[in-house]
Amino acid sequence: MLFKDGFLYKTVSMKSISAQNIKLTLDELKKFWSPSNNEEGEIVGLSTLFANRENTHFMKGDAVIVVKGDLKNLKGWVEKVEEVNVHIRLDMKCLPKTLAVNEKELCKNFEPANHVKVVSGTKEGATGMVVKVEQHVLIILLVLCN
Repeated sequence: MLFKDGFLYKTVSMKSISAQNIKLTLDELKKFWSPSNNEEGEIVGLSTLFANRENTHFMKGDAVIVVKGDLKNLKGWVEKVEEVNVHIRLDMKCLPKTLAVNEKELCKNFEPANHVKVVSGTKEGATGMVVKVEQHVLIILLVLCN
């Protein structure tokens, strides 16, 4: 056993760990996730966590990026949503007008200066501007009104 930064580190058997149906909050992700040299692996890890959340809803016009599969890193805009498939419109002339992608393979895509609204968590309902995007984590300047 080892205590470090207020946490207890202990070696346990893998049989005693259950990783089924885990739904992390953004605060938990920020607390335990730290960037490493393996940026590719971290992006996939975070994208997978967010893709497994039940509250992920795509609407027509949302900017999205493919985070898994053969089309990874392909960007587009939501054209139509059908149950688990999302039809995205691409700028590329060599691909069809719309492409059907499973929603679990997509993540919303944000750029600095985008105006956003927080839809869940401790800051739910707050609006602001995206200042920085770090591996699918947004730094937002919140608009506070009295």
